[in-house]
Amino acid sequence: MLEVGRGFVVGVSAPRYGIHAATVGLALLLVALGVLLRRADPPERHAAALAAAVGAFSLALPISAALVGLDYVLTRNLIVTWLPFVLLVAIACSIRRAGRLGPAVVASLAMLSLATLGAVATDERLQRVDWRRAAALLGKAPRDRVIVAWGEYRLAPLEDYANALEQLQKGRVVEVSEVDVLGFRRPAGRSSCWSGAACNMSGTLPPEEAPLPGFTEAERQRDGLFELARLRSARPLRVASDELVKRLAQAGAQPRVWLQRTARLP
Repeated sequence: MLEVGRGFVVGVSAPRYGIHAATVGLALLLVALGVLLRRADPPERHAAALAAAVGAFSLALPISAALVGLDYVLTRNLIVTWLPFVLLVAIACSIRRAGRLGPAVVASLAMLSLATLGAVATDERLQRVDWRRAAALLGKAPRDRVIVAWGEYRLAPLEDYANALEQLQKGRVVEVSEVDVLGFRRPAGRSSCWSGAACNMSGTLPPEEAPLPGFTEAERQRDGLFELARLRSARPLRVASDELVKRLAQAGAQPRVWLQRTARLP
């Protein structure tokens, strides 16, 4: 629930100072609530109570379900709950006797929102992974090659941007003279972030030594958050997808393996 509360105030993908922004936002909301309780007349209290009741009811349902094992309490699942609570704050800040406090709270919340948006837009951890850059780093295949990368389902865009990738299923064996290992350097710092953002990727880099017998590292390149190690052999060698996955598994993260044939490239 703390994550949900912070998500409602500063968003799911919080910037580096997200906890401080959430604290400021909470303080402003408490001021608005205090204004409502001390200065609202009966009709205004009734309108605020109605908004609060709708919000509380919409929040109580998923919490009750979570208590019996159906836990769907996530910010994105509770986004409908955000609206009645925002309406409650709007009522509190617009009552007739709010004085200068009402507009001041609204202006402060608006500035907090703008500051958070700016911080998110300039934080590389919270941007979507640039898979076009990864495909450009791989380049066109001068020969049949195997490509290895970590990221599970998050790798789907790479399959779209890189040409003619054929995923090697368990048990496949191919003969190639090049194996390209694509790693991702997870941005420094910790944050709560949305799926698809750079901070949501696992930071797994190519090993320093060639993991396959007969292959040596020909070059290593970095571009943005990506790091690529090109492994080459003097002649085509048999590469088993199972062995490659086993040798390159890191901290429980298993890579995905593709074959890219030169003939299929435009």
